[in-house]
Formats: sequence, structure tokens, C-alpha cells
Amino acid sequence: MIKKITSILHSPLQYDYICTFVYNYTKNKDNTESRTNGTFYIGNPKTSPHEACVTISVFFPDKDKLVNSSIASLILVKHFESCSEHRPLERGDGTMDMLNTAMSFVIQVCPFINEFKFNDASTTKCDNGSTITLPYYNMTERQMTWYEEKFKARLKPHLESEYKKTMLHIMTTSLPSFVVFIQNHINAVTVPKVIINELQSVYVEGDTVKTFFDKLYTKYGKNMGCILIQPWIDVFMRNVGLHKYVANADWYIPLSVVERYPFKRNITNMYKVNTYNNTRKRTVWNK
Repeated sequence: MIKKITSILHSPLQYDYICTFVYNYTKNKDNTESRTNGTFYIGNPKTSPHEACVTISVFFPDKDKLVNSSIASLILVKHFESCSEHRPLERGDGTMDMLNTAMSFVIQVCPFINEFKFNDASTTKCDNGSTITLPYYNMTERQMTWYEEKFKARLKPHLESEYKKTMLHIMTTSLPSFVVFIQNHINAVTVPKVIINELQSVYVEGDTVKTFFDKLYTKYGKNMGCILIQPWIDVFMRNVGLHKYVANADWYIPLSVVERYPFKRNITNMYKVNTYNNTRKRTVWNK
């Protein structure tokens, strides 16, 4: 059987998020529930009634197998101003607040969770509207991904060590001639001549990959830098081997970095809404 419970989560930054928890369960002889798995949908991007801004799935421990912990899977994180209910959600701090609120609530509802697992397939928009792979963008600027910086995300130990060594090796590698760089990383894609010229003006001033990117952002700023690297950065990251640590790798956010919000149920704001196999209730949770 399936049950759906919809709540409103109030965050410390005064954002309100709709949270719908859908889970599968079986009825026991004593009329209690045994939950098997479920999904939390947090935030409504308003682009579709079936979409969410944050999606987290959980599997409930199997008591018969004496399993008392489980990993939650962070399936999706999207930013839209409409993810929060009563005021626009800001990019950056707002996204962090939404994700932290979501994880904090999941931990409270499912105390058996011991970490959050995800694949980092995140993207963002440059000022010209083009889409860039966010982990690659952040790697060129800070040598770490957004989730590493904001939520201390880590790979499994053996991959984490390999990833750090690869990052250090790539960023400290001496630059070849600009002609060779073009042949290796840019010729495979269509890059406007004006971008190649701008890149060359900075490239000749650098001596390593890191200094090249540093000088690029120093001269043009982060927003223009995004536009200059967007056409070719995916090819570059694939060529140097950093791509295998991003979308196809399992990343983990430890519970220790999740700021816990002590949500409390506000009974006066509870009211029934539509039914979905069972009566579902809309509940307001306050900090």
C-alpha cells in the first residue's frame, strides 16, 4: 500500500517549502505499519505538478535482517525561485538552505539514515544562457565541487585519494603551447574565434593549468569566465580524466555537516487535503 503525507517546512532563513513524503508499507496484524521505502519531494518549481526541487529516496531497515541503518539517495536538486512558497528562493544561500532543510527533515523522520549518497550531475547557466557543468566550473575556480565546498561531500576513501591526487597533478601540470592546447581540447568542439583570442591572451601569461584559470577569472571575472570556458570545458575534463569522479561516481554527504533544524509539528495548522489510497494530511512544521 502507498501513503502520501504533505507538510510545509519553515526554515531558519524564513523560506517555506512544501514537502510531500510518499512511502510504501504493509499492514501488520496489530494494525501497525511496516514501511519498506519512500521518497521525499521538497519544493515546487511550478513547472509541473509532478516535479520537485529536491528529491530524496530512502529504504527502511529490514528488522528481520537486523539492519538498523540505511543510506538516503539524493536524486535531484534544482533551483527555481518558485521552490519556496511565499518569497523567491535566492540562488546560492537559498539553494543551500533548501537542501539543508530537506536533509534535516529526512533525518528527523528517518533517524536510521547514516549518510546521503548522490551523483553530481548538476549544471548552471552562464550569463549568455548557455549551460555549463557545475562541478567542472567550480573545479576550475576552486579545485573542488559545490557539494565539496558547501556540504563536505566526499567519495569513498580509495576514490577520494585518487581524485585528490589527480586534481593536484592536473592543476600543477605545465602548460603546453597554446597551439597544442587548442588541438587537444578545443578543436573537437565549435568555439567562436573571439573566445579563442580571449583565451590566448590569458594563456600566454600562465605556466600551469591552475595559473591559467586563475588569471582567466582575475581578468574577466567569474561570469565572463563561465562564458569563455563553457564551450570546451567538458572535453577538457574528459581528456584529463577528472570526469570519472563527477556524474558517474557516488558522492556522500555525512550527517555531521547537516545543520539540524528541530522541526515541531504545529497541530493547529493541520488539515486534511485530497486522498491518495489513504487519507493524507497537510502538516506545518516549525523550527
